Amino acid sequence: MSGTYQAEALVLRRRPLGEADSVVTLLSPSLGRFDAVARGARASKTSRGGMVEPLNHLKLLLAEGRSLDVVSQVQTVKAWRGVGADLHRVAVATYLLELYGALVEPGPHASSARVFGSLVRALDELEEAVLPVTLGCARAELRLLTVMGIAPGLDACVVCGAVADVSRFSARDGGIACRACAPNGALPVSVETLALVRALRDPEVARLNERAALFPAGSEHAAQAVVRAHLDWHLPQPPRSRAFLQQVAE
Repeated sequence: MSGTYQAEALVLRRRPLGEADSVVTLLSPSLGRFDAVARGARASKTSRGGMVEPLNHLKLLLAEGRSLDVVSQVQTVKAWRGVGADLHRVAVATYLLELYGALVEPGPHASSARVFGSLVRALDELEEAVLPVTLGCARAELRLLTVMGIAPGLDACVVCGAVADVSRFSARDGGIACRACAPNGALPVSVETLALVRALRDPEVARLNERAALFPAGSEHAAQAVVRAHLDWHLPQPPRSRAFLQQVAE
């Protein structure tokens, strides 16, 4: 007889399985990223199906299965319904769920709790609209890279250690580079852009907002380009939802 166990998880993705079931991709603070089967989740009258949706934080009872474990009971902890009030925020949330699903390796690991907490915090900040959307998205991207231990080097040239004339970003080398060390094709980075990227690391949102207000309009896009150059170096391919996000942002 199969055993059962409890888990806390956030739904990243749901895809059909057969006529009424779904396979859900879950992110858990204890189990990391994993897939499970939600029986009858696509049946219109199944209340469980409405809970096992992306952007829901759940408490689950799962039964061990042969290939995939099965969701037996569901309790909603939180659903970020306020995100749905704005299309741009919906696009960011969709993108972040796909990003975590692509970058986080399956199974539990030492940073599982931190990775889970970083996504919860990003969605909280998105729902509460504490930052401009693009800036908040770049902050969430950089935070994910940080908790996974692959954050870009932003404080000195990652090649020689110089702190002067660090005017390029080299995804190949893992961070900012001085003019002498930067490879061909490195991304030019202004002093202002670098300062804003560094500011994204500030744990205090109010302080980040104050600092961001001092930069020219559009600076958040330049800062995000730096973060994404590093992010894309670690991804097999850009998330499909990014095209929709960019379309909505225009």
